[in-house]
Amino acid sequence: SSAVETTTTGRGEAVDKVYRIVEEDGQGSILSEPTDFAFWEYPLLPAGQQKSGSFRVVNNSSRAVSLTMTPDLPYNDETALTYMAGLHILIEQEDGTPVYEGPYTGLADRVPLISIGKLGAGESTTYTITLRCPFAYTGDPEMESSAVSWDFHASARIVTEPAGNPARDWIMLGFIVAAAFLVVGGVLLAVRFVRRRSKTKKENA
Repeated sequence: SSAVETTTTGRGEAVDKVYRIVEEDGQGSILSEPTDFAFWEYPLLPAGQQKSGSFRVVNNSSRAVSLTMTPDLPYNDETALTYMAGLHILIEQEDGTPVYEGPYTGLADRVPLISIGKLGAGESTTYTITLRCPFAYTGDPEMESSAVSWDFHASARIVTEPAGNPARDWIMLGFIVAAAFLVVGGVLLAVRFVRRRSKTKKENA
């Protein structure tokens, strides 16, 4: 498993993002594209502003994976936590089902916040995010906010018996055919033995 790997140059600039699961030399990692923080990863909304965007999780590895995500809030920065406590955030699945709605700081109350039991090779899923800052806010987010790590972790799902395995199916068929020949051969030998005994008895009579 691996957390998101990022090299960040911008603060809260991206409105759409892709978290890409990749595999190289048997090792998996999750790449963040673009590398700039998205507005939900580094919230900088002033009073009364609302912003919407989306992120997509793409499995570019060769196997199915299970996935979890939990934001890591800046608990050592009280100023940032106070600002984020006033932000309202809504996260929805592709079909509109809400994952979470409430204060930004409440994201950490559910662990994990997002859990995907199975994401097949080549599959993806998308979430939309809407972030809003109340009109009552009087501070400066540039001075008060801080970065939040949205930690994704993926684990490969191990399948011990792939369905429809041609080699396995042919092996099983071979065992069935061999067993049938053994049964038929056993019957023929028994018939020959009985006939031979009957012939012997007649000759000796």
